[in-house]
Amino acid sequence: MGRLTGFLAILLLAQGPGAVGLPGSYFFDVESEAGRHWRIFVSVPPGGVPESGFPVVYAADGNTQFLTMAETVSNAARRPEVASGAIVVGIGYPDGIDAVEERGFDLTPTPGPDDSPVRGGGADVLLEFIRSELQPEIARRHDVDASRRAWFGHSFGGLFGLYVYTRRNDTFDEYFLASPSIWWDDRAILGDVCRFANAPEPGAANVRFTVGQYEQEAAHWIRDKDEAAR
Repeated sequence: MGRLTGFLAILLLAQGPGAVGLPGSYFFDVESEAGRHWRIFVSVPPGGVPESGFPVVYAADGNTQFLTMAETVSNAARRPEVASGAIVVGIGYPDGIDAVEERGFDLTPTPGPDDSPVRGGGADVLLEFIRSELQPEIARRHDVDASRRAWFGHSFGGLFGLYVYTRRNDTFDEYFLASPSIWWDDRAILGDVCRFANAPEPGAANVRFTVGQYEQEAAHWIRDKDEAAR
């Protein structure tokens, strides 16, 4: 090791580890009126507030995806054609709660089959929490544009977004659904989609889907497993 390299290594060790944070971000824990516990992650753009208030992007999987989502929205705001940044709100779980198990419950609209490893059926509870408690709380804390609220969800989060779109369409103005788990509970969500499509006034919100390479055919590393048949 050269003298300069050794000196830099000693200097770094002397400084010790430091916390890495995202500027303008914070979280708070909440117990809903239904007794469910969530950790809410919030990222607020820098600079002045737009005249109409900030748009808000709500997203599932706050524990694992919040930082990625916040950085993605922040980077998009740097584009010249984007008028302003957006507040990002990630819905996750406090320490000590199994986020994988709880997200399975919160993001699925039906209990699912008896032999399912996922305990489902909590979507209505989460939806009511978002509408009656979370959205008003974010509006209390920050200047927001109530006409520009979006939902982003992947997998079960996409399934939840599709369910909300067909049941309480006015909850959000934009829905971004990445690989929604339409397969859940023998594709039960398709019944909601059909009813919504045939409704006299289906609603004005926009929905966008993205799909991946293995949406129709199982990936090679899972083809021989039971879940590949779903």
